[in-house]
Amino acid sequence: MQWDPDWGPRHQRQPWRAIQVGLRPGAVPGYLSAIRAVIDFTPEVVRGREAVAAGADPLVADADVLELADAESRGRLGL
Repeated sequence: MQWDPDWGPRHQRQPWRAIQVGLRPGAVPGYLSAIRAVIDFTPEVVRGREAVAAGADPLVADADVLELADAESRGRLGL
């Protein structure tokens, strides 16, 4: 499951910047071999969207913010 961490569940811009980290092609087979199932969450997402439209609070996972203590890394990322 993936969502855009720059936007909240009510489509509001978040006050932080996020980066997405990709995998080199050589790492992909290891991750693919670990997949046990693929589940279509569309019905749950539709119900959640309808509930939010009706005024309910969205149910979303908590996200952790990574604070970079390394000044060089912060500088390279423009933070």
